[in-house]
Amino acid sequence: MVIKGIKILGQLGLYALFALVVGYFSTEPVYVNTTPEEAVIRLTFNHVGQLRGKCRKFTAEEIAKMAPNMRQTMDCPRERLSVHVEMLLDNKQVYYGVVEPSGLWKDGESVFNQKFMITSGRHHLIVRMRDSKREEGFDYEKSEWIDLRSRQNFIINFIREKHMFVFK
Repeated sequence: MVIKGIKILGQLGLYALFALVVGYFSTEPVYVNTTPEEAVIRLTFNHVGQLRGKCRKFTAEEIAKMAPNMRQTMDCPRERLSVHVEMLLDNKQVYYGVVEPSGLWKDGESVFNQKFMITSGRHHLIVRMRDSKREEGFDYEKSEWIDLRSRQNFIINFIREKHMFVFK
């Protein structure tokens, strides 16, 4: 009986020691990923490019040849265009990326997730994106003066429903 009590107390002691070690390492040592003079800009969003090809209407003969449960009037390709993104900071290009659509048939989203360490202070930020077939220029653009504080995380996102970039 006494031995069982000693075992339980030993177990409780080990659990308490483990909790103390976990508690200590959850707060110490402090991890800082930037210097006091830096801030972080994160370009992070998903976007679906426009369809690569145009939809075409099936003729009556083509529809008649289809199985009854597979009949449809339009033939639309699934494949999407790649998305081009450019970011300029104080009129200097800091990022240009072309991301192919995800998915087996290249019909999914293009995913952007970039991190930039920038000196804190006032900067002129321009972000542009092209998701269409145009050869030059961009379909969406946002330009703004931003004030980055020391160790600030600044997020650049794109809201698909509003067709606009958002700075947070």
